[in-house]
Amino acid sequence: MRAALSSGRLSHGVLIHEDPGMVIELGAYLQPDQAAPVEAALFDEVEKLGAKGPTADELRKAKNQVQSGFVFSLEHAQGLAEAIGRSWINTGDPSSFLHDVDNIEKVSAADVQRVVKQYMPQDHATVVVIPPPNAPAPPAPAPTCASGDSRRRSTARGSTRRRRWSCSRRRASR
Repeated sequence: MRAALSSGRLSHGVLIHEDPGMVIELGAYLQPDQAAPVEAALFDEVEKLGAKGPTADELRKAKNQVQSGFVFSLEHAQGLAEAIGRSWINTGDPSSFLHDVDNIEKVSAADVQRVVKQYMPQDHATVVVIPPPNAPAPPAPAPTCASGDSRRRSTARGSTRRRRWSCSRRRASR
């Protein structure tokens, strides 16, 4: 994925962090107008992975990274304790982590492709954009107020003409 984002007009670092049930992709950029191309490139790479699966080299590299990270984590008492605890919580067997390296080795390109298609469609993504420093803030959407609430617009303290919306409960008159 890093190569795809470094080619052409986009030159950005990508960090992918995985935990059970969660994948985080991060694209960094400095110019505010790069947010949309970076987001599109990240989604494009996930889509390609679901359509074609990883190459043999990509799969080998991913396995090596996961396996080495796992093995290195066991060099310290805390890492070993965390592995035992995760195994116990996830499987009920505190020693099941001993089979993790073998299980990672069994993962195929077809497995990756199937999982990406099933669990990583674009409509399941949560996208958070943190603009670079000194970038103009995008306009905040007006909140949707609950029934019986009214919407009012106020100027944020210390800002120059920045407005924000808030909801307030109408009081029943007696």
